Amino acid sequence: MELRGEIKSLSSTFPERRVRIELETNGALDDIEKLKGKDLTISLSRYRKKRSLDANAFLWKCLGDMAAVLGVTAWDMYLDVLRKYGKYTYIKIIETAYTDLQKVWRETKIVGETMEKKPETGEQCKYLEVLCYFGSSTYDSKEFSVLLNGVIEDMAELGLERPTDEHLKAIIAEVEKRNESA
Repeated sequence: MELRGEIKSLSSTFPERRVRIELETNGALDDIEKLKGKDLTISLSRYRKKRSLDANAFLWKCLGDMAAVLGVTAWDMYLDVLRKYGKYTYIKIIETAYTDLQKVWRETKIVGETMEKKPETGEQCKYLEVLCYFGSSTYDSKEFSVLLNGVIEDMAELGLERPTDEHLKAIIAEVEKRNESA
């Protein structure tokens, strides 16, 4: 069960050094009461508002316009802008795991390879150094804004009509406002 709420009060016990947290949440009382007295795993993180669907639709319209000019699919354009402006992580994996890795990440790019001994067996095998790109659905508003600005720059380079400054400012302001209030 995932709930959204806020911490209302904190207190600490002495000498046990345990923390008591009072939460106010949007959960249903009946569901929460079922958990009372049970051993729970609790994860707390700051709530972030999702980005606007209008901003997402705008991104895909821009990608579609660029794809039409270049003769590729909007999906191909999306993967291209993720590689250019997107968020990624770097990992090293054994070569035989690469196919499975591609199923998990939106986009991957091999940037190097090495021959190393497997720690558990000492056997020589090939390892791949891979950039793994996150899909834009995982982006917060600030990250999405960077992606969208990059797409707008690419549109200009292709000679495509950019959105009006007012429209672009409104989309970016909406994205940034969501990021600030998160």
